[in-house]
Amino acid sequence: LSVVLALLFFMVAVMHWPLGAIESSTPEVVALIVFLGYVFTFNLHIAHAYTHAPDASGKKGRRPSSQSGFWDTVPKDYGLLERFRRVDYALTAMGRSLMGSAMTSIGCAVFLLFCTLQFFVKFGIVIVLVSGLSLVYSVLFLPALLILWGPIPEQRCPCLGSKRIEAVEAA
Repeated sequence: LSVVLALLFFMVAVMHWPLGAIESSTPEVVALIVFLGYVFTFNLHIAHAYTHAPDASGKKGRRPSSQSGFWDTVPKDYGLLERFRRVDYALTAMGRSLMGSAMTSIGCAVFLLFCTLQFFVKFGIVIVLVSGLSLVYSVLFLPALLILWGPIPEQRCPCLGSKRIEAVEAA
């Protein structure tokens, strides 16, 4: 939602593009419709990797809990430690892929910025903005939220009463 709001702010306040029902031009409306789904893909990849992070024994993951280093300096609060570990796994597993995806999208859109037709110029601007904002949100803001309030398998969900949240096992 914050990426969509930032994009709308840039389009309306900074670029002065009209977005009303009558005066709106086609590129802005098309761009908003097309990229509304694209905005969430990076976040979904990070959230999926966070959810499917291996357990603390390191059976399925890349980092066993016995490995010394950064994890020795983290406070011993289990919930916080588990969230740190899961965020670290998610960023390690997905970070380069997300960066590559954003850079290729931005790299392709750069050529649109030099077109003669304003439709393509505006479309290129929106592609660059959506890719950049989505990347920043998914690797900076979302991990911070997951560290503070992300779910962990042993946690009890307030909406489920006394039922425990079960970890989803990958097939």
